[in-house]
Amino acid sequence: MKAKVIQLNPYAQEAALTEAAEILRRGGIIVYPTDTQYGLGIRYDQEAAIGKIFKIKARDAGKPVPVLIGSVEEVADLVSEITPLADFLIRKFWPGPLTIVFRASEKVSPRLTGKEGKIGLRYPASTFVNRLVRLTGAPLTAPSANLSGCPPVVD
Repeated sequence: MKAKVIQLNPYAQEAALTEAAEILRRGGIIVYPTDTQYGLGIRYDQEAAIGKIFKIKARDAGKPVPVLIGSVEEVADLVSEITPLADFLIRKFWPGPLTIVFRASEKVSPRLTGKEGKIGLRYPASTFVNRLVRLTGAPLTAPSANLSGCPPVVD
């Protein structure tokens, strides 16, 4: 499949968001700006696409993949427990550039947890990312958009 570039206009993002969300709903992969760097995104529940991320990044299958959520309410579906410490961190630092590691629920693919049963979740401050997650209908993966071991892409 040929890559497609979707231009982001900071003053008119709706068309780009809608197109990117459709690509993700169909099991596609996107590179998108998060609140910290560019991420490689799929819907977290697209099992076939998970393997593609590891192949694209040349990533070790034992490494976990971070996931971005579009609201705090999504945490409950992805984790088996929210500890008091995690609850404090959520209230204090989300939305923002903090990834919190939880024990994953059974809904989460072991391929995303690094086979350790844990998932790193972040609720970014980026309204663009939050809108993309909501339009897509599911949390998105967010490993950095670079080959494993290389510097992250920030531009």
